[in-house]
Amino acid sequence: MKGEGGNITINAGSLLVNSSTKQPANAGIAAASSGIGNAGQINITSDSLSLTNGGFLDNTTQVQGNAGPIKITAKSVILANDDPERPAIQTVVRKTAQQTAQQSSNGGDITINTDSLSLTNGAAISARTSGQGKAGNIQINARDFVNISGTDPISGRSSALFTDTESAGFTGGNITIGNVIKPNLFRISDGAVLVTSTSSSGNAGNITVNANRFEAINGGQLIARTTSSGAAGTIKVNADRRVTISGRDATFAERRSKLGGANDENIFTNRDTNRIVTVSDTNSEVFSGFYVNSQKSTSPAGNIVVDSPIVFLDNKGRLIAESGSSNGGNINLQNGNLLLLRRNSLISTTAGTEQQPGNGGNIEIKYPKGFIIAGFSRNNDIAANAFTGGGGEVTINALGTVNIRALKLDELERQLGLSSNTSPEKRDPQNLPTNEFTAISQAGGPILQGSVNLYTQDVEPTRGTIQLPEDLGDSSRLIAQSCPVGVQGAASRFVVTGRGGLPPNPGSALSTETFLGSAANAPSGENATASTSIPPKEAQGVEIGPRGEIILTARPSTLTPHTSWQRLRGCYGK
Repeated sequence: MKGEGGNITINAGSLLVNSSTKQPANAGIAAASSGIGNAGQINITSDSLSLTNGGFLDNTTQVQGNAGPIKITAKSVILANDDPERPAIQTVVRKTAQQTAQQSSNGGDITINTDSLSLTNGAAISARTSGQGKAGNIQINARDFVNISGTDPISGRSSALFTDTESAGFTGGNITIGNVIKPNLFRISDGAVLVTSTSSSGNAGNITVNANRFEAINGGQLIARTTSSGAAGTIKVNADRRVTISGRDATFAERRSKLGGANDENIFTNRDTNRIVTVSDTNSEVFSGFYVNSQKSTSPAGNIVVDSPIVFLDNKGRLIAESGSSNGGNINLQNGNLLLLRRNSLISTTAGTEQQPGNGGNIEIKYPKGFIIAGFSRNNDIAANAFTGGGGEVTINALGTVNIRALKLDELERQLGLSSNTSPEKRDPQNLPTNEFTAISQAGGPILQGSVNLYTQDVEPTRGTIQLPEDLGDSSRLIAQSCPVGVQGAASRFVVTGRGGLPPNPGSALSTETFLGSAANAPSGENATASTSIPPKEAQGVEIGPRGEIILTARPSTLTPHTSWQRLRGCYGK
């Protein structure tokens, strides 16, 4: 059979592709080719597009020929509940017995231009190749938000954007968010994933997200992975305001049992129908984060680049460029004012996680006008370690670091109570409850230890301080009494209540009488309230002030899909 698929062009005010039958595969739009020849194009222009309950757009080529592109232009795009046989939107080059090694077919690109894109309940967009050819690219341009969240409650599949190559020598496609139009918010949450993958000698594609705010929460993950000799891709996130990575996927254990209970959490349970990849640290939990992973490959892990003024990792948030038996990848954080790590968060380029060879990757944090702050005794680590290979290099260029320190192998052994003859797997900095920079080789000996280089501008607290006078002066002399106002005999008063807790110089003790006002002026009798000691509380969140300043807050950062435009009114008095 020879011939090309025809083009499909739809212009509509609103387009809903939905199946309420038990055969959802019949509800869709396809311009596929099953013979020798290219698949056609699918072009849709609409105010809104909804693909629900198995509705689909499909451009697939088999035998020989390119898969056609899919282009969507709509104010809103909503995808929910895939057909079990296929993703909501896909372009595929399939491998068949008729295709020879000399014949190649490229996958089609998927482009969506919209104000808002929402994928929920296991819906997916996929561009992949299992035959001879390059996988297509996925490009999303959105003005307001991109929201990829949740899983299919029946099958356990994740909502996803996904590219993959199984063909030797052919690369996987790239996933790009905000290439032309940058969304105000990109959010991936509740077990959803973005994945570029390779299981051949071809390299996996790259993931790039450009947004004002980026959020990966409740087990949302960005993954670039390799399981063969091809290299994993690069994950790059550019966020003008903030990157937030926090929380775990509470549904993972249940979903894993539905997907067959596979021992390898990094697998596709059904590659041909885009069934989902996740990365698990413990075989039972999935944490939010970026993962460039080379778990079963001889190729190094990929790289991670984060460019944002604020990066907030909380509740086991992860930036991981690890490898099982090869070199770790590299992680670069740049142009930031604050990196805040809380509650067991981790940045790691560790190599040899399968207790195999491989050198640790490098971590570089360029915050020349910013700070790195870790929560108190919460096991937040920045690690470029190795098992039998050489430790990597951690380089910090910042104004200062707070509550996190560099730790060498001998210090680690001493704090864990280990000897030089202890099994290497026990020399793990994650076993300490404190916060560390590490670049160690667990089994490599002194010659293979890495390095931690701290270039900070920390200064002594007393340097350049100005000593204030103990006595602020006689307050009765500061206001003239020649013109009494109001009731006859009344006079103006000026009361000095104290400095709000600051001593005259750094060497002086705090005055309890001037801390939050003088106790001598406190109410008594029926109006008195019990004085309680309020313990200091570590920062729970971070905000940006009206002039761009960073503010640490006692309340958690609010994660909302839109920025509030409400302004506080001014106060007027006599």
